[in-house]
Amino acid sequence: MASVIEDGRDSLLEAQRTSLLDIIEDRNRTLNKKRLLDRVVIISRMTHQNLNDIGQWFEKYIRDVQNRKQSEGVSGLLLLYPKHCVHVIETCSDITLELMKQLKEDEESGSGNTSVSKILVISHDIPHRQYNQWSYRVVDIEAPKIEEYETTEEVQSLVCDIIMQLLKLGGFISRQPKNSTESLHDKVPELLPPQDIVDYLLVKEEDCVMTPKEFVHMYEQPYDVPLAIDYVWPLPARTLPYNN
Repeated sequence: MASVIEDGRDSLLEAQRTSLLDIIEDRNRTLNKKRLLDRVVIISRMTHQNLNDIGQWFEKYIRDVQNRKQSEGVSGLLLLYPKHCVHVIETCSDITLELMKQLKEDEESGSGNTSVSKILVISHDIPHRQYNQWSYRVVDIEAPKIEEYETTEEVQSLVCDIIMQLLKLGGFISRQPKNSTESLHDKVPELLPPQDIVDYLLVKEEDCVMTPKEFVHMYEQPYDVPLAIDYVWPLPARTLPYNN
């Protein structure tokens, strides 16, 4: 009889035990998050200089994807330079994948708004958004002699510097009134990624920087996890412990 009571007590404790998944889901419900959020930083070279047209195209594209997916909202910032753009986007993985497919299609077709794009970082399961909403800003100041930029600094260090600038820029924008962030290059020029470094990263071939094509391929390819037994030869006669 005592053993029955102990078994019942143990099963009751098992039912009340809280897992890490329960804690994460409770936190997401408190924050009104339907899905885990990613933060992605992308740099691109543009095919033309109609900056407002490019900004409006991205605005419509993101709105259409949100309506189609019915998932997490999109926040972030698109900085439009005369020849390049820097895009910070905070959303779920489904919408991130759609954007990567679009950038990949633009690069392969040559008829889109961007000709070359690279992903500087993808931060998974971010605790909170750095940007309140998605918007674009035109930085219509062209840096001289962009193509002549050279540095001995490591690419990883340059990428980290840009990420820190964008995070600080998001904090600055979130503290400003809605219509007072039009002239960022006058107010906080030190928080804007330099155009020559953006161009340098687009040209430089480094394993730490991924292209949208590589991202889509990695995301869509099937898992191919080799098992330990695949490396054993000759194959064992019996793979299951049969009882004779």
